[in-house]
Amino acid sequence: MSYRLFIVLLINPFFITTFSQDPENNLFENAQHLCYMQALSSSNQNANSTNTQYNINFDSLIPCLAISKSTWYRFSTNSIGGNANLLINQINCISDSNFSYQNKIQAVVFSYTNVNNNPNIQIFDDCISSNNFISFNISKLLPNHFYYLLINGFSAIDSIQLNSTCSFQLQVSGPAIQPEFSAGEDIYVNPQINFQLNAFGFGNPYWFPNNLMDSIYSFSPNLSLNSTTEFLLTITDSNNCIYKDLVKVFVENPLIFYNTITPNNDGINDNWVIENMENYPFSRVDIYNRWGQQIFQSIGYSESQRWDGTLEGNPLPVGTYFYIVNTGSQINNQTFKGSITLLK
Repeated sequence: MSYRLFIVLLINPFFITTFSQDPENNLFENAQHLCYMQALSSSNQNANSTNTQYNINFDSLIPCLAISKSTWYRFSTNSIGGNANLLINQINCISDSNFSYQNKIQAVVFSYTNVNNNPNIQIFDDCISSNNFISFNISKLLPNHFYYLLINGFSAIDSIQLNSTCSFQLQVSGPAIQPEFSAGEDIYVNPQINFQLNAFGFGNPYWFPNNLMDSIYSFSPNLSLNSTTEFLLTITDSNNCIYKDLVKVFVENPLIFYNTITPNNDGINDNWVIENMENYPFSRVDIYNRWGQQIFQSIGYSESQRWDGTLEGNPLPVGTYFYIVNTGSQINNQTFKGSITLLK
């Protein structure tokens, strides 16, 4: 039932907004990592003009802006690579003058390599300046590679050099950034039978609930269950990004069929009950009258789907009705037939 991912599309209630620890990332080597689909609120409020402690001249390598009041970020691609989107919004700048260019940020996305002390930078989409939002749509990203974002609060016009102090929000998305992990496909088991979960990913796993398995820190823990249970897998990767996915284990306990329905709204037997049907999400239920006419059908038979003794909202007469139930079980598909007595 969860997003059954080989590459997680999450979207998803499991992603949160985080906040950067400025000004730690005002150096290139301390670039803060951006996690997939997790909004990061940041600023260059306390950044200084230093952009690296290494022997790298970024001013010459990134000629489309003059680096000052800068903050640095990075993101990583998965094993497939491809396209990514990087959005900078909620830009809010303060200054002590009315110069419009002092109320903007500049941004550039680039890749960086250093082979034999020979630094090389590939710039994507050139530098962009805005006081509203900036969007980078980047294609052909290499797999398993780091890419960098420089946000600059420096502006210069007619040799006047002024710094912009700005806050902003960042978010990276796209198929090249989607984390590769999954809690596994939903599982169907018999009660009290030992089995394994089949999750995978890159990072440190943690399961909840954590009292039902032999190891909550394994991608493939062993366990046995008496009832259907949903498990939440949390993975913390090497960049301290946290991602989550769900897997549901359906314990196929035997079905118990009730043979009477009394739809008089007294709260007792108002609907036809089949106990343990919640464990068979692919079941099919058909009900017929004595002349073989179908009066009810459902795929799955949850509490909200139970037959209430009506046809198209109209009460049916007292009598005997007949059911055919196919469990749709993934491990032991069965068909059950029987009768239901409708009383008033």
